[in-house]
Amino acid sequence: MSRTIEFQTEYKYEWERRNAEVFWRPEINAMFRSKTGKSRRGRALVDSGADWCAMPKDVAVDHLGIDIGSCPVETLKGIAGLTKIPYTTMVVRAVGIERECKVLLMDSDLYLVGRIPFFSLFDVAFHEETNGSNSRILFAKK
Repeated sequence: MSRTIEFQTEYKYEWERRNAEVFWRPEINAMFRSKTGKSRRGRALVDSGADWCAMPKDVAVDHLGIDIGSCPVETLKGIAGLTKIPYTTMVVRAVGIERECKVLLMDSDLYLVGRIPFFSLFDVAFHEETNGSNSRILFAKK
């Protein structure tokens, strides 16, 4: 049996120019709140290849007061092979939904919204076009 999906929310891709090339990315606004109540907003890449959400480690330490030394570590397999990454549990708000989830603390300036838990709450579609200017990411609550 098939079902019709009505996408209630859509975001246009964001773009960045590097040298002569323009890169289009599926980014949305997201908020990360630690157990201390401190929060940080950022543009987050919606990453269907990421298991969990992630944020920059330096932001977690400097702005949210997270003690990296007391964080548990997850071993992940990615493009660089196996890597140990600290994580903490936070509330992440994206696409109008707040959920407590594991957030990886990365040596990167990227915020990520990964599959767990958001892809289990929404049907997600990436609509991409050749030039990128009409590309968008679509969300429908399940």
